[in-house]
Amino acid sequence: QGSPTFRLVQIDSLRIEAWVSEEEIVDLEIGRSITLTLDALHGESFQGTIKKMGTTADDKRRVYPIEIHLANSDERILPGMIGKLKIMRKTYRQVVVIPREAILERETGPVAFVAIDNKAHLRPLTLGPAENASVVVKHGLEFGDQLIHKGNRDLIDGDPIQINKMEPAP
Repeated sequence: QGSPTFRLVQIDSLRIEAWVSEEEIVDLEIGRSITLTLDALHGESFQGTIKKMGTTADDKRRVYPIEIHLANSDERILPGMIGKLKIMRKTYRQVVVIPREAILERETGPVAFVAIDNKAHLRPLTLGPAENASVVVKHGLEFGDQLIHKGNRDLIDGDPIQINKMEPAP
């Protein structure tokens, strides 16, 4: 009395709840394809799509919820199975990408130094997404700029510099 007699579970179509970081959520969109790989099924992969994306992060973990729908007509995927999701993030073409170590934080925001005529020139940056040690620069640098990424911490705009060219190791 007072407890359910049975639980009805429909598994021919699955809804998967996952959480992604704030760096990842900006590159995702509803309709984006995902690949689910399940350990219990010896690494077999299944295709699905993102159907919902949360707009508010979890206060404690700082991650955003997403909901993925996946067809399971043969009912091989069972509730509670653990797997890994692979989601293709946005692809960027023709963008400037720099090492994170070249970015300096100033009161006005992120900056970097470039070498022009043996002088260091400060460039304010507008940054895009980052992955590992690389960051997309939306504004502030252009293709061909000579970025100073070592010895840049104590530079001041207009400082004279000496560029030492190193020969590649044999």
